[in-house]
Amino acid sequence: MNHRVWSLMPWARGITFLLCAMSLFFLMLYGAMFIQHAVAVVRFPYQVDYGEGLELYQVSRLLTGQPLYSDINQPPYHLGVYGPLYPIIVAPIAALVGIGYGAGRAVSVVLALVIAWLLGKMVYNETRKLWVGIATGLLWLASHYVYSWAVLMRMDMLAVALSLLGLYVFWRGYICRSLERYVLIAMVLFVAAVYCRQLAIWAAAACLTYLVTTRRWTLVGKALVLYAGLGLALLGLLQAATGGEAIRHLFLYNGRAWQISRWQVALRDAWAMYPLAILASLVTLVLALLKRRPALPALYLAFAWLSSVTIAGAGGYINHLLEANAATWLASGLFVGQIAKSKRWPWPLIVSMALLIQVVMLVHLPYSLQSGVLPPWTAIKPAVRSWAKQNRAAYLWTPAPADARVADELSQRVYQTPGLILSEDGSFTTTHGRPMWIQFFAFTQLARLGLWDQSPFIEQIRSRQFALLLFQFDSATDVLSYRDNVTAEMLEAIRENYVLERRIWFYYVYVPRPQ
Repeated sequence: MNHRVWSLMPWARGITFLLCAMSLFFLMLYGAMFIQHAVAVVRFPYQVDYGEGLELYQVSRLLTGQPLYSDINQPPYHLGVYGPLYPIIVAPIAALVGIGYGAGRAVSVVLALVIAWLLGKMVYNETRKLWVGIATGLLWLASHYVYSWAVLMRMDMLAVALSLLGLYVFWRGYICRSLERYVLIAMVLFVAAVYCRQLAIWAAAACLTYLVTTRRWTLVGKALVLYAGLGLALLGLLQAATGGEAIRHLFLYNGRAWQISRWQVALRDAWAMYPLAILASLVTLVLALLKRRPALPALYLAFAWLSSVTIAGAGGYINHLLEANAATWLASGLFVGQIAKSKRWPWPLIVSMALLIQVVMLVHLPYSLQSGVLPPWTAIKPAVRSWAKQNRAAYLWTPAPADARVADELSQRVYQTPGLILSEDGSFTTTHGRPMWIQFFAFTQLARLGLWDQSPFIEQIRSRQFALLLFQFDSATDVLSYRDNVTAEMLEAIRENYVLERRIWFYYVYVPRPQ
Protein backbone atom coordinates (compact mmCIF):
# COMPACT_ATOMS: atom_id res chain seq x y z
CA MET A 1 0.00 0.00 0.00
CA ASN A 2 1.21 3.54 -0.71
CA HIS A 3 1.46 6.48 1.62
CA ARG A 4 -1.96 7.83 0.61
CA VAL A 5 -3.70 4.60 1.60
CA TRP A 6 -2.05 4.69 5.04
CA SER A 7 -3.11 8.30 5.54
CA LEU A 8 -6.72 7.28 4.79
CA MET A 9 -6.73 4.60 7.50
CA PRO A 10 -7.54 6.51 10.69
CA TRP A 11 -8.50 3.33 12.51
CA ALA A 12 -4.99 1.94 12.05
CA ARG A 13 -3.42 5.18 13.19
CA GLY A 14 -5.75 5.26 16.16
CA ILE A 15 -4.80 1.73 17.22
CA THR A 16 -1.11 2.58 16.83
CA PHE A 17 -1.55 5.65 19.04
CA LEU A 18 -3.40 3.61 21.67
CA LEU A 19 -0.72 0.90 21.76
CA CYS A 20 2.05 3.45 22.14
CA ALA A 21 0.12 5.27 24.86
CA MET A 22 -0.33 2.00 26.75
CA SER A 23 3.41 1.31 26.47
CA LEU A 24 4.23 4.72 27.91
CA PHE A 25 1.70 4.25 30.70
CA PHE A 26 3.25 0.95 31.78
CA LEU A 27 6.76 2.37 31.50
CA MET A 28 5.88 5.39 33.64
CA LEU A 29 4.32 3.07 36.19
CA TYR A 30 7.48 1.04 36.18
CA GLY A 31 9.56 4.18 36.56
CA ALA A 32 7.57 5.00 39.69
CA MET A 33 8.22 1.47 40.95
CA PHE A 34 11.94 1.89 40.30
CA ILE A 35 12.02 5.11 42.31
CA GLN A 36 10.11 3.48 45.17
CA HIS A 37 12.49 0.52 45.12
CA ALA A 38 15.54 2.80 44.93
CA VAL A 39 14.43 4.90 47.91
CA ALA A 40 13.87 1.77 50.00
CA VAL A 41 17.31 0.37 49.16
CA VAL A 42 19.14 3.68 49.64
CA ARG A 43 17.58 4.08 53.09
CA PHE A 44 18.32 0.49 54.12
CA PRO A 45 21.38 0.61 56.40
CA TYR A 46 22.73 -2.85 55.61
CA GLN A 47 24.26 -4.64 52.66
CA VAL A 48 21.98 -6.16 50.03
CA ASP A 49 24.69 -7.31 47.59
CA TYR A 50 27.98 -9.09 48.16
CA GLY A 51 30.16 -6.43 46.54
CA GLU A 52 28.74 -3.47 48.42
CA GLY A 53 30.79 -4.22 51.52
CA LEU A 54 33.94 -4.15 49.41
CA GLU A 55 33.09 -0.73 47.97
CA LEU A 56 32.24 0.61 51.42
CA TYR A 57 35.57 -0.62 52.73
CA GLN A 58 37.33 1.21 49.89
CA VAL A 59 35.62 4.43 50.92
CA SER A 60 36.47 3.78 54.57
CA ARG A 61 40.15 3.27 53.72
CA LEU A 62 40.24 6.56 51.85
CA LEU A 63 38.66 8.44 54.75
CA THR A 64 41.07 6.91 57.26
CA GLY A 65 44.16 7.55 55.16
CA GLN A 66 44.82 3.94 54.19
CA PRO A 67 45.96 3.05 50.65
CA LEU A 68 43.51 1.52 48.19
CA TYR A 69 46.24 -0.70 46.77
CA SER A 70 48.61 -2.28 49.29
CA ASP A 71 50.67 -5.43 49.82
CA ILE A 72 48.22 -8.36 49.62
CA ASN A 73 50.38 -10.48 51.92
CA GLN A 74 49.87 -8.18 54.91
CA PRO A 75 46.63 -8.37 56.92
CA PRO A 76 44.01 -7.16 56.65
CA TYR A 77 44.07 -8.81 53.24
CA HIS A 78 42.74 -6.18 50.89
CA LEU A 79 42.47 -6.14 47.10
CA GLY A 80 41.54 -3.05 45.09
CA VAL A 81 39.86 -4.73 42.15
CA TYR A 82 38.65 -1.58 40.36
CA GLY A 83 39.90 1.90 39.61
CA PRO A 84 39.81 4.61 42.29
CA LEU A 85 37.36 7.10 40.74
CA TYR A 86 34.13 5.80 42.29
CA PRO A 87 35.36 5.70 45.92
CA ILE A 88 37.02 9.10 45.39
CA ILE A 89 33.63 10.56 44.38
CA VAL A 90 31.67 8.82 47.14
CA ALA A 91 34.15 9.48 49.96
CA PRO A 92 33.38 13.23 50.42
CA ILE A 93 29.66 12.48 50.58
CA ALA A 94 30.24 9.69 53.09
CA ALA A 95 32.38 12.06 55.16
CA LEU A 96 29.36 14.37 55.44
CA VAL A 97 26.60 11.80 56.07
CA GLY A 98 28.63 9.07 57.77
CA ILE A 99 30.09 5.73 56.70
CA GLY A 100 27.23 3.72 55.28
CA TYR A 101 25.76 2.40 52.08
CA GLY A 102 23.35 5.29 51.49
CA ALA A 103 25.87 7.70 49.93
CA GLY A 104 27.17 5.24 47.35
CA ARG A 105 23.70 3.96 46.51
CA ALA A 106 22.34 7.46 46.04
CA VAL A 107 25.18 8.25 43.63
CA SER A 108 24.39 5.10 41.63
CA VAL A 109 20.66 5.89 41.44
CA VAL A 110 21.30 9.45 40.25
CA LEU A 111 23.70 8.14 37.60
CA ALA A 112 21.12 5.57 36.43
CA LEU A 113 18.69 8.45 35.88
CA VAL A 114 21.40 10.39 34.02
CA ILE A 115 21.95 7.36 31.76
CA ALA A 116 18.20 7.17 31.10
CA TRP A 117 18.26 10.85 30.11
CA LEU A 118 21.27 10.37 27.82
CA LEU A 119 19.69 7.41 26.03
CA GLY A 120 16.42 9.28 25.58
CA LYS A 121 18.20 12.43 24.46
CA MET A 122 20.23 10.62 21.81
CA VAL A 123 17.13 8.91 20.43
CA TYR A 124 15.12 12.13 20.44
CA ASN A 125 17.87 14.13 18.74
CA GLU A 126 18.06 11.56 15.96
CA THR A 127 14.34 10.80 15.46
CA ARG A 128 12.65 14.00 16.73
CA LYS A 129 10.03 11.80 18.37
CA LEU A 130 9.69 12.91 22.00
CA TRP A 131 7.62 9.95 23.13
CA VAL A 132 10.17 7.50 21.69
CA GLY A 133 12.98 9.28 23.55
CA ILE A 134 11.01 9.10 26.81
CA ALA A 135 10.22 5.42 26.20
CA THR A 136 13.89 4.63 25.55
CA GLY A 137 15.01 6.14 28.84
CA LEU A 138 12.24 4.37 30.73
CA LEU A 139 13.05 1.06 29.05
CA TRP A 140 16.56 1.34 30.50
CA LEU A 141 15.08 1.73 33.98
CA ALA A 142 12.58 -1.06 33.25
CA SER A 143 15.19 -3.73 32.55
CA HIS A 144 15.83 -6.07 35.45
CA TYR A 145 19.59 -5.47 35.21
CA VAL A 146 19.12 -1.80 36.05
CA TYR A 147 16.32 -2.35 38.56
CA SER A 148 18.61 -4.71 40.45
CA TRP A 149 21.99 -3.03 40.01
CA ALA A 150 21.44 0.72 39.81
CA VAL A 151 20.39 0.88 43.46
CA LEU A 152 23.59 -0.70 44.76
CA MET A 153 26.81 0.84 46.02
CA ARG A 154 28.79 -0.30 42.99
CA MET A 155 30.96 1.53 40.47
CA ASP A 156 29.21 0.28 37.32
CA MET A 157 26.67 3.09 36.92
CA LEU A 158 29.49 5.66 36.97
CA ALA A 159 31.44 3.71 34.34
CA VAL A 160 28.40 3.38 32.03
CA ALA A 161 27.40 7.02 32.55
CA LEU A 162 30.86 8.29 31.60
CA SER A 163 30.97 5.98 28.58
CA LEU A 164 27.57 7.13 27.33
CA LEU A 165 28.39 10.77 28.01
CA GLY A 166 31.52 10.39 25.90
CA LEU A 167 29.46 8.70 23.18
CA TYR A 168 26.93 11.54 23.29
CA VAL A 169 29.64 14.22 23.08
CA PHE A 170 31.28 12.43 20.14
CA TRP A 171 27.94 12.00 18.35
CA ARG A 172 26.52 15.49 18.83
CA GLY A 173 29.75 17.42 18.76
CA TYR A 174 31.76 15.67 16.09
CA ILE A 175 29.37 13.68 13.87
CA CYS A 176 26.57 16.26 13.87
CA ARG A 177 28.63 19.48 14.07
CA SER A 178 32.01 18.36 12.66
CA LEU A 179 33.93 19.92 15.56
CA GLU A 180 37.07 17.90 16.21
CA ARG A 181 37.56 19.17 19.74
CA TYR A 182 34.59 17.10 20.86
CA VAL A 183 36.47 13.95 19.88
CA LEU A 184 39.17 14.88 22.35
CA ILE A 185 36.63 15.72 25.06
CA ALA A 186 35.03 12.31 24.50
CA MET A 187 38.41 10.60 24.90
CA VAL A 188 38.92 12.26 28.30
CA LEU A 189 35.51 10.97 29.42
CA PHE A 190 36.41 7.49 28.18
CA VAL A 191 39.62 7.55 30.21
CA ALA A 192 37.59 8.49 33.28
CA ALA A 193 35.30 5.49 32.61
CA VAL A 194 38.32 3.17 32.54
CA TYR A 195 39.37 4.47 35.96
CA CYS A 196 36.01 3.30 37.29
CA ARG A 197 36.19 -0.12 35.67
CA GLN A 198 39.16 -1.30 33.65
CA LEU A 199 37.10 -2.88 30.86
CA ALA A 200 34.91 0.17 30.24
CA ILE A 201 36.55 0.56 26.82
CA TRP A 202 33.70 -0.28 24.47
CA ALA A 203 32.29 3.16 23.77
CA ALA A 204 35.83 4.38 23.08
CA ALA A 205 36.36 1.42 20.74
CA ALA A 206 33.15 2.28 18.86
CA CYS A 207 34.16 5.93 18.40
CA LEU A 208 37.72 5.10 17.32
CA THR A 209 36.41 2.52 14.88
CA TYR A 210 34.05 5.13 13.48
CA LEU A 211 36.99 7.45 12.83
CA VAL A 212 38.94 4.62 11.18
CA THR A 213 36.07 3.66 8.88
CA THR A 214 35.65 7.30 7.83
CA ARG A 215 39.42 7.47 7.18
CA ARG A 216 40.11 10.42 9.43
CA TRP A 217 43.64 9.21 10.07
CA THR A 218 45.05 12.38 11.60
CA LEU A 219 42.14 12.61 13.99
CA VAL A 220 42.48 8.91 14.80
CA GLY A 221 46.10 9.52 15.75
CA LYS A 222 45.23 12.49 17.97
CA ALA A 223 42.43 10.60 19.69
CA LEU A 224 44.57 7.51 20.28
CA VAL A 225 47.48 9.53 21.63
CA LEU A 226 45.19 11.37 24.04
CA TYR A 227 43.25 8.25 25.11
CA ALA A 228 46.27 6.02 25.60
CA GLY A 229 48.64 8.75 26.72
CA LEU A 230 46.34 10.20 29.37
CA GLY A 231 45.36 6.74 30.59
CA LEU A 232 48.98 5.60 30.92
CA ALA A 233 50.09 8.86 32.50
CA LEU A 234 47.43 8.56 35.20
CA LEU A 235 48.37 4.92 35.72
CA GLY A 236 52.01 5.95 36.18
CA LEU A 237 51.03 8.51 38.79
CA LEU A 238 48.83 5.97 40.57
CA GLN A 239 51.63 3.41 40.44
CA ALA A 240 54.10 5.84 41.97
CA ALA A 241 51.65 6.93 44.67
CA THR A 242 50.97 3.33 45.72
CA GLY A 243 54.56 2.13 45.79
CA GLY A 244 54.18 -0.02 42.72
CA GLU A 245 51.03 -1.85 43.87
CA ALA A 246 48.36 -0.34 41.59
CA ILE A 247 49.21 -2.35 38.46
CA ARG A 248 49.36 -5.56 40.46
CA HIS A 249 45.91 -4.96 41.94
CA LEU A 250 44.21 -3.69 38.79
CA PHE A 251 45.64 -6.21 36.33
CA LEU A 252 47.85 -9.00 37.73
CA TYR A 253 45.56 -9.91 40.64
CA ASN A 254 42.39 -9.64 38.56
CA GLY A 255 42.72 -13.06 36.96
CA ARG A 256 39.64 -15.28 37.05
CA ALA A 257 38.80 -18.83 36.08
CA TRP A 258 36.59 -18.71 32.99
CA GLN A 259 33.70 -20.93 31.95
CA ILE A 260 32.12 -20.13 28.61
CA SER A 261 28.91 -21.77 29.82
CA ARG A 262 28.35 -18.74 32.10
CA TRP A 263 28.24 -16.52 29.02
CA GLN A 264 25.86 -18.89 27.25
CA VAL A 265 23.49 -18.85 30.22
CA ALA A 266 23.64 -15.04 30.41
CA LEU A 267 22.84 -14.69 26.69
CA ARG A 268 19.98 -17.17 27.03
CA ASP A 269 18.49 -15.23 29.94
CA ALA A 270 18.86 -11.91 28.11
CA TRP A 271 17.10 -13.36 25.08
CA ALA A 272 14.29 -14.69 27.29
CA MET A 273 13.61 -11.23 28.74
CA TYR A 274 14.42 -8.88 25.84
CA PRO A 275 13.76 -10.80 22.59
CA LEU A 276 11.94 -8.03 20.72
CA ALA A 277 14.38 -5.33 21.80
CA ILE A 278 17.33 -7.47 20.72
CA LEU A 279 15.70 -8.13 17.34
CA ALA A 280 15.02 -4.43 16.83
CA SER A 281 18.60 -3.53 17.73
CA LEU A 282 19.92 -6.16 15.32
CA VAL A 283 17.83 -4.59 12.54
CA THR A 284 19.63 -1.32 13.24
CA LEU A 285 22.95 -3.13 12.94
CA VAL A 286 21.97 -4.84 9.68
CA LEU A 287 20.73 -1.59 8.15
CA ALA A 288 24.03 0.09 8.99
CA LEU A 289 25.91 -2.73 7.26
CA LEU A 290 23.68 -2.68 4.19
CA LYS A 291 24.16 1.04 3.71
CA ARG A 292 27.94 0.47 3.92
CA ARG A 293 28.16 3.55 6.07
CA PRO A 294 29.36 3.07 9.65
CA ALA A 295 26.74 4.07 12.18
CA LEU A 296 27.93 4.86 15.68
CA PRO A 297 24.98 3.19 17.50
CA ALA A 298 25.52 -0.01 15.49
CA LEU A 299 29.23 -0.02 16.31
CA TYR A 300 28.51 0.59 19.97
CA LEU A 301 25.95 -2.23 19.95
CA ALA A 302 28.48 -4.67 18.48
CA PHE A 303 31.25 -3.74 20.93
CA ALA A 304 28.92 -3.64 23.94
CA TRP A 305 27.61 -7.15 23.28
CA LEU A 306 31.21 -8.29 22.78
CA SER A 307 31.88 -7.00 26.30
CA SER A 308 29.27 -9.41 27.68
CA VAL A 309 31.77 -12.28 27.30
CA THR A 310 33.44 -11.04 30.50
CA ILE A 311 30.54 -12.50 32.47
CA ALA A 312 32.16 -15.90 31.83
CA GLY A 313 34.78 -15.11 34.48
CA ALA A 314 34.32 -16.47 37.99
CA GLY A 315 32.04 -14.16 39.91
CA GLY A 316 30.63 -12.61 36.72
CA TYR A 317 27.14 -11.23 37.21
CA ILE A 318 24.57 -9.02 35.51
CA ASN A 319 26.74 -5.90 35.85
CA HIS A 320 28.80 -7.31 32.97
CA LEU A 321 25.71 -6.90 30.77
CA LEU A 322 24.84 -3.32 31.67
CA GLU A 323 26.61 -1.74 28.69
CA ALA A 324 25.10 -4.28 26.29
CA ASN A 325 21.74 -3.45 27.84
CA ALA A 326 22.23 0.28 27.30
CA ALA A 327 23.37 -0.23 23.70
CA THR A 328 20.35 -2.45 23.00
CA TRP A 329 17.84 0.14 24.21
CA LEU A 330 19.65 2.86 22.29
CA ALA A 331 19.61 0.91 19.02
CA SER A 332 16.06 -0.37 19.43
CA GLY A 333 14.86 3.12 20.40
CA LEU A 334 16.36 4.51 17.20
CA PHE A 335 14.63 1.76 15.23
CA VAL A 336 11.24 2.47 16.82
CA GLY A 337 11.70 6.20 16.23
CA GLN A 338 12.48 5.72 12.55
CA ILE A 339 9.45 3.46 12.08
CA ALA A 340 7.27 5.94 13.99
CA LYS A 341 8.11 8.54 11.35
CA SER A 342 7.32 6.14 8.53
CA LYS A 343 3.99 6.07 6.70
CA ARG A 344 4.52 2.68 5.14
CA TRP A 345 1.67 0.42 6.14
CA PRO A 346 1.67 -1.73 8.25
CA TRP A 347 5.05 -1.14 9.94
CA PRO A 348 4.01 1.53 12.50
CA LEU A 349 1.20 -0.70 13.74
CA ILE A 350 3.42 -3.81 13.93
CA VAL A 351 6.21 -2.00 15.78
CA SER A 352 3.81 -0.42 18.28
CA MET A 353 2.38 -3.86 19.04
CA ALA A 354 5.88 -5.30 19.48
CA LEU A 355 6.84 -2.41 21.78
CA LEU A 356 3.84 -3.03 24.03
CA ILE A 357 4.59 -6.76 24.21
CA GLN A 358 8.21 -6.09 25.16
CA VAL A 359 7.14 -3.56 27.76
CA VAL A 360 4.71 -6.02 29.33
CA MET A 361 7.45 -8.64 29.47
CA LEU A 362 9.43 -6.21 31.62
CA VAL A 363 6.77 -4.49 33.67
CA HIS A 364 4.64 -7.28 35.06
CA LEU A 365 7.34 -9.30 36.80
CA PRO A 366 8.27 -7.11 39.83
CA TYR A 367 4.62 -6.88 40.95
CA SER A 368 4.85 -10.46 42.14
CA LEU A 369 8.12 -10.15 44.03
CA GLN A 370 6.96 -9.31 47.51
CA SER A 371 3.71 -11.26 47.72
CA GLY A 372 4.58 -14.21 45.51
CA VAL A 373 1.22 -13.77 43.73
CA LEU A 374 1.44 -13.52 39.96
CA PRO A 375 -0.68 -11.03 37.99
CA PRO A 376 -4.02 -12.31 36.63
CA TRP A 377 -2.99 -12.36 32.98
CA THR A 378 -0.19 -14.83 33.64
CA ALA A 379 -2.84 -17.45 34.43
CA ILE A 380 -4.09 -17.43 30.84
CA LYS A 381 -1.56 -20.01 29.76
CA PRO A 382 0.49 -22.35 31.98
CA ALA A 383 3.63 -21.75 29.93
CA VAL A 384 3.38 -18.00 30.52
CA ARG A 385 2.88 -18.54 34.24
CA SER A 386 5.90 -20.85 34.39
CA TRP A 387 8.03 -18.33 32.52
CA ALA A 388 6.98 -15.52 34.87
CA LYS A 389 7.77 -17.55 38.00
CA GLN A 390 11.21 -18.36 36.64
CA ASN A 391 12.13 -14.83 35.60
CA ARG A 392 10.77 -12.85 38.53
CA ALA A 393 13.68 -14.19 40.59
CA ALA A 394 15.95 -12.04 38.43
CA TYR A 395 14.85 -8.90 40.26
CA LEU A 396 16.49 -7.72 43.44
CA TRP A 397 14.27 -7.92 46.52
CA THR A 398 13.23 -4.67 48.11
CA PRO A 399 14.26 -4.43 51.79
CA ALA A 400 11.34 -4.30 54.18
CA PRO A 401 11.14 -3.08 57.81
CA ALA A 402 11.27 -6.70 58.96
CA ASP A 403 14.65 -7.08 57.24
CA ALA A 404 15.98 -4.05 59.06
CA ARG A 405 14.82 -5.37 62.44
CA VAL A 406 16.52 -8.74 61.97
CA ALA A 407 19.69 -7.14 60.58
CA ASP A 408 19.75 -4.82 63.59
CA GLU A 409 20.00 -7.89 65.80
CA LEU A 410 23.06 -9.13 63.95
CA SER A 411 24.58 -5.66 63.93
CA GLN A 412 24.25 -5.48 67.70
CA ARG A 413 25.81 -8.93 68.00
CA VAL A 414 28.87 -7.68 66.10
CA TYR A 415 28.99 -4.41 68.01
CA GLN A 416 28.96 -6.15 71.39
CA THR A 417 31.62 -8.73 70.47
CA PRO A 418 35.20 -7.67 71.24
CA GLY A 419 38.05 -8.85 69.06
CA LEU A 420 38.41 -9.53 65.37
CA ILE A 421 35.35 -10.32 63.25
CA LEU A 422 35.80 -12.42 60.12
CA SER A 423 32.95 -11.70 57.70
CA GLU A 424 32.50 -13.22 54.28
CA ASP A 425 31.47 -9.93 52.72
CA GLY A 426 32.31 -7.13 55.10
CA SER A 427 28.67 -6.24 55.58
CA PHE A 428 28.78 -5.47 59.31
CA THR A 429 32.47 -4.85 59.96
CA THR A 430 33.14 -1.55 58.19
CA THR A 431 30.03 0.15 59.55
CA HIS A 432 31.31 -0.56 63.08
CA GLY A 433 34.83 0.65 62.36
CA ARG A 434 36.22 -2.90 62.19
CA PRO A 435 38.70 -3.93 59.50
CA MET A 436 37.42 -6.11 56.70
CA TRP A 437 39.98 -8.82 57.38
CA ILE A 438 39.82 -10.51 53.98
CA GLN A 439 37.87 -10.39 50.73
CA PHE A 440 37.06 -14.07 50.52
CA PHE A 441 36.12 -14.29 46.86
CA ALA A 442 39.09 -12.29 45.56
CA PHE A 443 41.69 -14.05 47.69
CA THR A 444 40.25 -17.48 46.98
CA GLN A 445 40.84 -16.79 43.29
CA LEU A 446 44.38 -15.54 44.02
CA ALA A 447 45.17 -18.65 46.06
CA ARG A 448 43.97 -20.94 43.30
CA LEU A 449 46.04 -19.03 40.75
CA GLY A 450 49.13 -19.31 42.96
CA LEU A 451 49.39 -15.54 43.46
CA TRP A 452 48.78 -15.52 47.22
CA ASP A 453 49.94 -17.77 50.03
CA GLN A 454 46.92 -18.57 52.17
CA SER A 455 48.91 -20.38 54.90
CA PRO A 456 49.21 -17.43 57.34
CA PHE A 457 45.49 -16.73 57.08
CA ILE A 458 44.57 -20.39 57.62
CA GLU A 459 46.83 -20.43 60.66
CA GLN A 460 44.87 -17.48 62.06
CA ILE A 461 41.69 -19.52 61.69
CA ARG A 462 43.27 -22.58 63.30
CA SER A 463 44.51 -20.51 66.24
CA ARG A 464 40.97 -19.12 66.64
CA GLN A 465 41.98 -15.47 66.50
CA PHE A 466 38.51 -14.43 65.35
CA ALA A 467 35.74 -13.91 67.88
CA LEU A 468 32.97 -14.32 65.28
CA LEU A 469 32.67 -15.68 61.75
CA LEU A 470 29.83 -14.47 59.52
CA PHE A 471 28.97 -16.41 56.36
CA GLN A 472 25.99 -16.63 54.06
CA PHE A 473 26.38 -20.39 53.83
CA ASP A 474 26.40 -23.33 56.19
CA SER A 475 29.96 -24.66 56.24
CA ALA A 476 28.65 -28.18 56.86
CA THR A 477 26.05 -28.49 54.09
CA ASP A 478 25.70 -25.97 51.27
CA VAL A 479 29.29 -24.95 50.51
CA LEU A 480 29.11 -26.17 46.91
CA SER A 481 27.11 -23.10 45.96
CA TYR A 482 29.85 -20.92 47.50
CA ARG A 483 32.89 -22.80 46.23
CA ASP A 484 34.20 -19.65 44.52
CA ASN A 485 34.35 -17.90 47.91
CA VAL A 486 36.44 -20.31 49.99
CA THR A 487 39.25 -22.74 49.30
CA ALA A 488 39.08 -26.30 50.55
CA GLU A 489 41.83 -25.52 53.07
CA MET A 490 39.94 -22.53 54.48
CA LEU A 491 36.79 -24.59 54.76
CA GLU A 492 38.57 -27.41 56.57
CA ALA A 493 40.07 -24.98 59.09
CA ILE A 494 36.67 -23.37 59.70
CA ARG A 495 34.96 -26.72 60.25
CA GLU A 496 37.63 -27.90 62.69
CA ASN A 497 37.83 -24.75 64.81
CA TYR A 498 34.43 -23.04 64.72
CA VAL A 499 30.87 -24.14 65.45
CA LEU A 500 27.57 -22.70 64.29
CA GLU A 501 25.94 -20.62 67.00
CA ARG A 502 22.77 -19.68 65.12
CA ARG A 503 21.47 -18.10 61.95
CA ILE A 504 20.48 -14.43 61.91
CA TRP A 505 18.94 -12.95 58.77
CA PHE A 506 20.95 -14.30 55.80
CA TYR A 507 24.01 -15.04 57.92
CA TYR A 508 25.32 -18.05 59.75
CA VAL A 509 27.12 -16.94 62.93
CA TYR A 510 30.07 -19.08 64.03
CA VAL A 511 31.97 -18.94 67.32
CA PRO A 512 35.25 -20.64 68.31
CA ARG A 513 34.87 -24.31 69.12
CA PRO A 514 35.29 -24.99 72.87
CA GLN A 515 38.65 -26.46 73.82
